[in-house]
Amino acid sequence: MRNSGAFAESRVKSILAKKGVAGVLDEIGLVTSDYARRVYYVALLDNVALDSASLATVLQQVGQRIKSDYDRRTVLEHVAARTQLDDRTALAYARAIEGMTSSYDKRQALVALIARDPLPAAAKQSVLTSAASVRSDYDRREILVAYLRQQGVDAATRQPFLDAANRIRSTQDQNRVLAELVKAERR
Repeated sequence: MRNSGAFAESRVKSILAKKGVAGVLDEIGLVTSDYARRVYYVALLDNVALDSASLATVLQQVGQRIKSDYDRRTVLEHVAARTQLDDRTALAYARAIEGMTSSYDKRQALVALIARDPLPAAAKQSVLTSAASVRSDYDRREILVAYLRQQGVDAATRQPFLDAANRIRSTQDQNRVLAELVKAERR
């Protein structure tokens, strides 16, 4: 039953009442499928407001335990939409993205993080480093344009931003990013 993800919501509620967040995380450690892990993590996020330390632990586990890019991205998007991130948890979020190989899933997870306003300063470098590692020029362009529009570029992030833009091989995609940068700097 545990590995199917069926009744995860009620199981998480029951475990939370008896053993707290640590009990739910122990239960997730026994789950063998990425789908079921995702369902359990989402149920946990939906049923309790995690403190910074607990959220950092969840993000670390998501990055280590969920191998499926889709399932990992889904949990990360859930975190971005429903939790308050501080410097520590925003960095843990960015680190959880690092192991993903799908450019699309990586983009979706990064754009969800970028949409946080304001993105903690400590996470901006990690976001731009992750963006530079995206293989698809289109996805890298979309991440960088979203970053510009939501976060802007300052003295601390200008060079990492340009480094990520410089890795774009497509002239059209690179020109789009640079045009957006010029527009952003005129504002």
